Amino acid sequence: MIRNTLLTVAAIIIACFTIAADNFYRDYLTGFEDISDYSNPESGCIEIANNKKERIIETHEFLTKDCQFTYKIRMKASHFRKRSRLLNTSPKHSAGVVWNYIDNNNYEGLAIYTENSNHYDDITNRQSLRIDIFKVTNGKETALQSFRLNEEGVNDTGYHTVKINYDGDSLTISAGHRQLENAGKIGYHVHNDNMHIGYFAGRKSKLTVKRIEYATKPIKTRQYSTDYTKEKLDSLFAASNDPNEGYWKYLDRKMDDKKMHLGGKYTLAIVKSPDGYQILYADGASTMPDIWKPYMTKGIMKATPFIGTFDLQWIDSEKEIIPDEGYATFEEGILTINLPINGTSVRFYKL
Repeated sequence: MIRNTLLTVAAIIIACFTIAADNFYRDYLTGFEDISDYSNPESGCIEIANNKKERIIETHEFLTKDCQFTYKIRMKASHFRKRSRLLNTSPKHSAGVVWNYIDNNNYEGLAIYTENSNHYDDITNRQSLRIDIFKVTNGKETALQSFRLNEEGVNDTGYHTVKINYDGDSLTISAGHRQLENAGKIGYHVHNDNMHIGYFAGRKSKLTVKRIEYATKPIKTRQYSTDYTKEKLDSLFAASNDPNEGYWKYLDRKMDDKKMHLGGKYTLAIVKSPDGYQILYADGASTMPDIWKPYMTKGIMKATPFIGTFDLQWIDSEKEIIPDEGYATFEEGILTINLPINGTSVRFYKL
């Protein structure tokens, strides 16, 4: 179901913590004291009691640059007023997850709460999970999609897990009490290097968080992208007086095939940087060519006390960094990439 109603939303932002890591885990055993203003030392959980009309939000900053990521949270929401003795009803309470948080007037998220199938009969009543996905822009909330999960065992007092998975092109939402069920999928693109992701306690609700997990893996097709283009490089090289800057083409190699394989007969672009040179891929990949696009970073050279010799951090054909003991040399118009641990030496000549 898609709704286009606009609602004014006010939010109280309690804290925004930075977690400079691509993998993260906290639960009630480890405690949340280092990342939350609402950590309860007795239970070990995050507990936010919200007796106000507005949401109370807490977020953490995670690394998202060129990454797929999964954010998973185990939580429950409860209410302040007691359940009616006459009817199978309780005050509506909710909790949820927010992402792409910029400020209290701009973020995206989902609200999760339970719904009853029969308000008058405990025997025939069956509870389900309802998930509402929304976006807040300039303080106005737009409802995007709604889902209902009829998982066995859902109840008002139990914990539920919400999982958000980003694959580079879309967000998949899963939730459940005992097991996760896919709730929905929305097209999505993350453009920032970091993103604030967190949770909220809805109006007149108490939120308890038992576990938070965050994990990433690189999006290979986007890793090491740069802003360089052929036009920009051609202009840069035409104005350069540095003999090492320019395009370099594969010449030959010495390689221990048991340790390393040739990823391609590369053409490289060498660009001067403050402490050495940046090596850019231009052409020639034969191993995993689909993850290499022109002018992605292929390596970094940093100056040493020795003229013409540079410490090298090389990125292999699968976009894994080879950092140890690599070095590069410029000598008589030849660039040599040396990876001694891998028994490899590859030479290039300048075009």
